[in-house]
Amino acid sequence: MLLNRPRAMALMEKHGLDALIATNPNHVTYASNYGGHTPRIYEEKEAFALLPRDTSQAALLAHIGEASYLAEKREEVWVPEIWTYGTSKIAWPADLRPDADEERLLAILKDKERNARSLPELLARALDAKGLGGAVIGLDESGLTAGLHARLKAACPKADFRPARAVWREIELIKTEEELARLRRAAHVNEEAVAEVMSQLRAGVSEAALLQTYREAVARRGGALEFWNSAGGRRAGDFFQSGAYRLRKGDTYRFDAGLVLDHYHADTGGVAVIGPPTARQREIYATITAGMQAALEKVRPGATYEDVWRAGVETVARRGIKDYDVLRSDLGHGIGIEPRVPDLMRGNTLVLEPGMVINVEVPYYEVGYGGFQLEYSLLLTAPGHERLIPNSRDLWVKGGT
Repeated sequence: MLLNRPRAMALMEKHGLDALIATNPNHVTYASNYGGHTPRIYEEKEAFALLPRDTSQAALLAHIGEASYLAEKREEVWVPEIWTYGTSKIAWPADLRPDADEERLLAILKDKERNARSLPELLARALDAKGLGGAVIGLDESGLTAGLHARLKAACPKADFRPARAVWREIELIKTEEELARLRRAAHVNEEAVAEVMSQLRAGVSEAALLQTYREAVARRGGALEFWNSAGGRRAGDFFQSGAYRLRKGDTYRFDAGLVLDHYHADTGGVAVIGPPTARQREIYATITAGMQAALEKVRPGATYEDVWRAGVETVARRGIKDYDVLRSDLGHGIGIEPRVPDLMRGNTLVLEPGMVINVEVPYYEVGYGGFQLEYSLLLTAPGHERLIPNSRDLWVKGGT
């Protein structure tokens, strides 16, 4: 199960909620293990996950068009009840002898007690059936349009809806074992894809070719490219997109690589030099490495996100990169089913706890010169932290002929 159920129950108690509703597709997947694509691409086919304090009453509310997916994936979707809205376009003969998947499909399609014409009507019916029609409910506002929000309130006039995006994100901070397994798989795939890119790195290769190498390496391993913020030479001094530029001897090649696998994100970064590094290239890399080490020393339970940021930026500034605290408003972020929540930044007093997963990154970009990147994914543990996967970042030196 992705959901940290004990934490969800504790936070409902803390915030005085009788139930939570997830509406953002990421939060719905987290709450229910439902991973269908329909709510992610169709504006009018949203899915909700309803999580009362009594989790035996938990339910997924989805468009009827997802019935076949839900039938096939029923063992993965842990919530006890499936409610649907809309009209099915599927027909079946009276003498059908269904297989196991078809039996589950027909059970969903024939369940008229748990079907309604629209999602607002369906939610009202589900809340009433569970005695929650007048309850205090945390409603995740991040997956709602203004129009849908208004229709939900009109359909459920007695419910006391309260914004709950922040509550879902608070729950998601502490990872479950299934989440950690997915995050580690994603990180391993990312590391392998980066290694393929590094094997192709040399003078004369184009940025576009390296992007394609990464894209194909990720796809072969079942992932989806999210970003490859990478460039060579002076183009690495800002976020120019990978293009026709061909790397030259003496260039830095900075990369920031992100993918999604089984709905969970991976993000890493590093830098290579084409040919022998110059003294300044080594100096800058040593500086951001020192900043990373200082930040990592603060990554332990009881420290705040701001503590990590401050340790890193102050160390880099002391070593000669002026105003680094202005240049870098953050030094990383949380990571999980969402890619960048919350930020390691000035003013973020959130306290680190065991079970959190964060990315610490210490980059440096200089327009007209080049860019540098150093990034690790870390799991908070009781004594401190550990690398999510056992990787290490050195300054790659690649062929400059």
